[in-house]
Parts: sequence; C-alpha cells; structure tokens
Amino acid sequence: MPTHLFLVVLHVDDAQIDETVRFLSEVVGMGEPRWFDAPGANAHRLFAQWPADVDSRRVVLGEGAGTIELIAVPAELRGAIPVGPAVLSFATPDVDGHIERAAAAGYAVGDVIDVNGTRLGPVQVGGLPWQFTRF
Repeated sequence: MPTHLFLVVLHVDDAQIDETVRFLSEVVGMGEPRWFDAPGANAHRLFAQWPADVDSRRVVLGEGAGTIELIAVPAELRGAIPVGPAVLSFATPDVDGHIERAAAAGYAVGDVIDVNGTRLGPVQVGGLPWQFTRF
C-alpha cells in the first residue's frame, strides 16, 4: 500500500512557470529542472478539458517520492484550465487493484490508461484529482 504522495502535478500559468521553477530549484532546493515538450494530444488524454491541438511545456523537479511536475497553461487556455493541483499521485505496482477498491468504496474513478509506458488510474475525491501510478 502506498503511504505517501509520489508525484504532485500542478497546472501553472505559462507566464509564471519560470518563476515557479526558480523558486523550487533555488529556494526549496529541488535540483535542476528537467524540461520537456507537452504535446496537446498527451495532455488531452490526461486532462479531458485540454484541447488535443494545444501544445505546452512541462518541467519536472526532484526525483522519487516528492517529485513535482509543472505543466504550463498557455494564454489561450487561461480560464479553461485552472491553475493549481492537476494530479496528486501515489506510486503502486497495483494500479488496477487500487482503482477497483476506490470504485467499490463509491469514489468516482476514470478509465485506467497507459501513457508512454506509465499506467495511470484516476480517482476524484473531494473535488481533487488523485491518481494511482505504475511506472
């Protein structure tokens, strides 16, 4: 059973992402940022409200448990994609089992999907997007 968050994914206004990265790397001490492209098609698979034709960028800070990933919300999506928690994720080898338990307990679960070799099982709890993840 997971006992702590493994990954926190935040949507951050594109105009603020560099400042947020500087804070997390220089002040908090989370190390060097690792930047990646964020194709709209992948974002749409994870966040249904994200248009598949709107690309962005993302950055990962830290490693292992406690990793933070920031996804830039471009200007054209301001208002449609709120900044803040996008996913609060627990790492587990048994994504499907956790999703089944969540569904049996009455929580709203989404389809388990595989994205680039990572298995993801979404659950909505108290208005927050939780997820079970297997890398």
